[in-house]
Amino acid sequence: MSIENTFWRWAVALWRSSELESQLLQLQDSHGLVVLELLFAAWLGDRGVKIAEPDRRALQSACDCWVKGVVIPLREQRKQWADDRETQSCRDAIKTLELQAEKKLSERLVAVAQEQGLLRALHAGVDGPDEARVEEAMRHNITCILRAVRPPINESAAITLSRLVASIAHTNGKN
Repeated sequence: MSIENTFWRWAVALWRSSELESQLLQLQDSHGLVVLELLFAAWLGDRGVKIAEPDRRALQSACDCWVKGVVIPLREQRKQWADDRETQSCRDAIKTLELQAEKKLSERLVAVAQEQGLLRALHAGVDGPDEARVEEAMRHNITCILRAVRPPINESAAITLSRLVASIAHTNGKN
């Protein structure tokens, strides 16, 4: 399975948690968080990969134009039609397009991570990192992303969120 598909499946599995979905959507609405960017950083952390500030900026840059130009307009139109029965089929079509746009964004994030050299250990087939390293990398990466949103999110919220993501990822890994 390609890295793009591996990440996408991991993100979709996490998204099935209503608690995580609720928290991430709240952060998206209140802080402009790009949910998939945060999930990608968490996924890297789940593999023991810590991102540095230049990596975060490169990931953000990969997201910005696509999210602002494609994802957000689709999302806004879908929301405008949420309560209108006459536009339900159009709304469903937009929801499908929005999901396809998010999947394309996941491919862009993987491409940037490859350019930044973040995926070398994954390509080399290196044994997985120990649990403590994974926990630290995931907390670090999530904190890095949350610090960059406006207004920034404090570290204690980042720690709480990273624990939730790690718990769900761990549970999904067992299934």
